[in-house]
Amino acid sequence: MVQITIEIADDIAAKLRADAAAGGMDESALVETALLLFGEQAAAFRAFVAEGEADVAAGRVVPWEDVMESLDAIIAQAQTRQS
Repeated sequence: MVQITIEIADDIAAKLRADAAAGGMDESALVETALLLFGEQAAAFRAFVAEGEADVAAGRVVPWEDVMESLDAIIAQAQTRQS
């Protein structure tokens, strides 16, 4: 196990203590859980971006004008239903 020391603002430390107590864990466990979740979310975001970049490189894109035209049609249809 590695020990890491950080400096955080007093208000963040108070929230950390309160959140840890509410979750029935100590502050270290809460921070470790938060870091693991952050890592998972960051990895998922990087994969999402890579997928988008691959789509662009392969030409799997929709022109902005086509997207806006489709959205305008959907909005018009919804407005007609509300009338």
